Amino acid sequence: SDLIVTKQFTERNKIACRRARTTFQGHLSQSLDIVRHVSQLFGRREALNISSLGMFRDFDETVFVKFGTAFKMDNLYFASASHGSFIGYNANSDVVLWRDNSTKFVYKKYPLNKDTGTKNSKAMYSNPSYKPRGRPWYIGAEKNYNSFLTSGGVLEPYWSDVYFSFSSNVLMITMSLPVIDSFSGKLIGVVGADYTVNTASSLLSGTKSESFEEDRYHYVIMTITMKTADGKTSILA
Repeated sequence: SDLIVTKQFTERNKIACRRARTTFQGHLSQSLDIVRHVSQLFGRREALNISSLGMFRDFDETVFVKFGTAFKMDNLYFASASHGSFIGYNANSDVVLWRDNSTKFVYKKYPLNKDTGTKNSKAMYSNPSYKPRGRPWYIGAEKNYNSFLTSGGVLEPYWSDVYFSFSSNVLMITMSLPVIDSFSGKLIGVVGADYTVNTASSLLSGTKSESFEEDRYHYVIMTITMKTADGKTSILA
């Protein structure tokens, strides 16, 4: 009987792991598709703005609020290559992320006004030391863009290692893509999306509950691991 139970558990464990992997990869794939779409959208839009106006049009948060709300993104944002402006949205907490000349390039967070779909006038957080173009997700995407220019081929997204976020001290990974002017091919900036450990844990918890319904006392433990850039294995959730 012990052997039968062991075989049954082993088979259920394999099914649970496949289900967790499919769910996790599907979520990451969806997030990457959104990042690609926003990157291409900005590349086309800003190319038209630059060609007709000779300057960047002021960004607004509506694009990020729209996609972030629809797909429950942890964070979705853009950083400009020319002047370091930064704009984004956190759908989990309904917070707009902002840094441009209107804030004197101080990074700020604003509550979302749900009636207008735009940020409130009063900031709830500010930090003058945040420099988006110096962050690993920006530098990594910029390197991929430079590699794309020199060698051609496919423009690859950048995937970060697990790290603590700048302002909330939450563990996360980031995927980012260069935004390329669709006319000139020049780098306009970088679009990024964060995937927090809390989100990964929530997905994993749901999979475990479905696979081991009778595990009321949480004897079964499931984890998600990932390989870091230095080849080490790190537990994500």
